[in-house]
Amino acid sequence: AVVLGGGYIGLEVAAALVGWGAKATVVDRAPRVFPALFTPAISEKIQGIFESHGVVFRFGETPTEIAGNTGRVASVALASGDVLPARVVAVGLGATPNADLLQDQTPLAAGGLQVTEHLHLPSHKNVFAVGDVCAFPNSHPLFGGKVQR
Repeated sequence: AVVLGGGYIGLEVAAALVGWGAKATVVDRAPRVFPALFTPAISEKIQGIFESHGVVFRFGETPTEIAGNTGRVASVALASGDVLPARVVAVGLGATPNADLLQDQTPLAAGGLQVTEHLHLPSHKNVFAVGDVCAFPNSHPLFGGKVQR
């Protein structure tokens, strides 16, 4: 299997795949695991854990084509010219949430839809929002109730 994206979702999928006995190759444009979150030493440790379970990483790579025949995926082509065989392709490339969609309906905070501690919109008690599009109060003592996304 080829997993496109080496973030949280991509690594979770890769872990599940190798846990089920499949081979998994993670393709990511980044130079290493979680470069924006961790130091190189911590990234190396995380990568090593995954590799010890059989996950293969292809960093600095960009997929250019997912090819197949008779309705089934067969391979993933990379910008480097390499072609990875694949019977399964999982895509976990992320997205940019669009909170502006509801800006006239509910308050925005910290660049997201403001939700209560129960994840519903303050202006619409029967409408819930979850995920990266939300800004919620964090009651942990370190954050002091600050709204964060």
